[in-house]
Amino acid sequence: MACRLRCGSRCVRISQLEGRRVALWGWGREGRAAYSAIRGRLPELALTVLCSPDETAEVAALQDLRLAVETEASAGVLARHEVVIKSPGISPLQPAALQAARSGTTFVGGTSIWFDEHAGSDGVVPHSICVTGTKGKSTTTALLAHLLRAGAPRTPQRATKG
Repeated sequence: MACRLRCGSRCVRISQLEGRRVALWGWGREGRAAYSAIRGRLPELALTVLCSPDETAEVAALQDLRLAVETEASAGVLARHEVVIKSPGISPLQPAALQAARSGTTFVGGTSIWFDEHAGSDGVVPHSICVTGTKGKSTTTALLAHLLRAGAPRTPQRATKG
């Protein structure tokens, strides 16, 4: 599957980030997971973390010389990056994000990157179910895992509870 890096594209693989200006918007569980995944594959890539002032000490403790920290996610800051990997709680419909997107910045979620990394040539991730939404994800995931285990005892369950 040929993936093109463009504004609005859902298909972004870690290998496509090489040599690009990339920011991680949010330093929660998914932001930290995106950082680890990118660092594991592209250790020399310069990254910027857009986080709250309370989170800057945690980011600084990584002692990553290729990691910059910004505490303001203005349109100008966002537009300086070609790709912004945003955490789930951050809306891409904020005025600053919309303005940066019009300038050519691509916004993508970490979950999307995971699926793009694991998809086959047809774009499908075999044997995977993704549960999204606002309420009931943990309950739905647990129920699905229970039902699937009735027919396939080796059914793993992954969740970001909390």
